[in-house]
Amino acid sequence: MAGMLKFEHTHKPDKKPLVAATMFGVTTPCVTAARKYLEERGYEVLVFHATGIGGQSMEALIEAGFIEGVLDLTTTEWADEIIGGVLNAGPNRLEAAGHNRIPQVISVGALDIMAGRGSLAGLLSYGDANQIVVEMGAEVLPVVKHTPVLAGVCGTDPFRIMEVYLKQLKEQGFSGVQNFPTVGLIDGVFRQNLEETGMGYDLEVEMIRIAHELDLLTTPYVFDPAQAKAMAEAGADILVAHMGLTTKGSIGAKTALTLDDCVERIEAIIEAGRAVNPEIMIICHGGPIAEPEDAAYVIERTKGIDGFFGASSIERFAAEKGITQQTESFKSIRK
Repeated sequence: MAGMLKFEHTHKPDKKPLVAATMFGVTTPCVTAARKYLEERGYEVLVFHATGIGGQSMEALIEAGFIEGVLDLTTTEWADEIIGGVLNAGPNRLEAAGHNRIPQVISVGALDIMAGRGSLAGLLSYGDANQIVVEMGAEVLPVVKHTPVLAGVCGTDPFRIMEVYLKQLKEQGFSGVQNFPTVGLIDGVFRQNLEETGMGYDLEVEMIRIAHELDLLTTPYVFDPAQAKAMAEAGADILVAHMGLTTKGSIGAKTALTLDDCVERIEAIIEAGRAVNPEIMIICHGGPIAEPEDAAYVIERTKGIDGFFGASSIERFAAEKGITQQTESFKSIRK
């Protein structure tokens, strides 16, 4: 076959360097701003949703040499790997960039999915706590297939018809509720004023009563025997004897009871709760009960206690220690 072919070479624009970034709910504003900044300077940004698969996909692309920089602002997957969460991306998360010797910026975004703030942030006017729970549920519930998920409900929210809101949570896929944020952590004149103006703990008791009637698991925080009695009468399934903000860690409270004080207080709560319902489960939480040995000390000495309820002591402490150790390991590398 004889013939001629005219072909003009097409000019291809210069390839933009690829930067990988991780995002998850609370880190979205930061990632969005960073992406805009980088794209204005000639980079192309690939954003990965940090739900386990996202982190694995990003690490694979980095390892294969497609990525030239990493903006890892969402390390929730690595925290889940440490504490056995469902959004983990495996033990090698964060390592590919180091192997390929490319720039990597790491920030502990969405570490406990609370923007790095302490538990009291839920009590202040930083955001709509009940709406935030709905938004978090949209991210977490689709990937948590076999573990019950509880919703922290602000029972004093004046802008919610509580029965309607609790039905929404149940339909969304939550298995139960807990009264958090709670005014139980507030004391003094401010607390007295809240109670006197109809924004007190009684509203949290009513929320638990409605949730019980909707067949949701109810695990309220109680801070004294009177509250234990009220919550038991409302139909609570499990009472969580709250000993105050958890101490220790980078943002833990400094003021707390002693462990022996906790034993005495928990036993008083147990007595009040079981006087209403002898079958009710009662577990402890917070204050100086921060490490496994603290929980063991209290459980061994408290009559009738059923266990321990971990929050900061499980998700925050484990992640803080793990990330610190991993960072120290990388910094110790010498050429």
